[in-house]
Amino acid sequence: MSIFLIKKQELKLKDDYGYEIVKVMKIHTKNISKLIDEYCKGIFPDYLTIDVEGIEIDILKNINFTKNYPKVIVCETISYSENGNGVKIMIS
Repeated sequence: MSIFLIKKQELKLKDDYGYEIVKVMKIHTKNISKLIDEYCKGIFPDYLTIDVEGIEIDILKNINFTKNYPKVIVCETISYSENGNGVKIMIS
């Protein structure tokens, strides 16, 4: 993510919600394929639920559906809104 986008998100948090970022840390992450390989012997569970605060589509795009896939996928499709006017995310 670019510095510009990070600063833009930081300003939105402060302006819209009064939150301020006080510390930024790098963390080690794994993509979903590596998690499935490591913890499920490469076989998706029948049921997959994803709730990762707005990056659900990025995770879904990283699933190799030709290899194998869950029978059911549940993920959040409405963005958070304090006033209840969240935006529906269309997945195609």
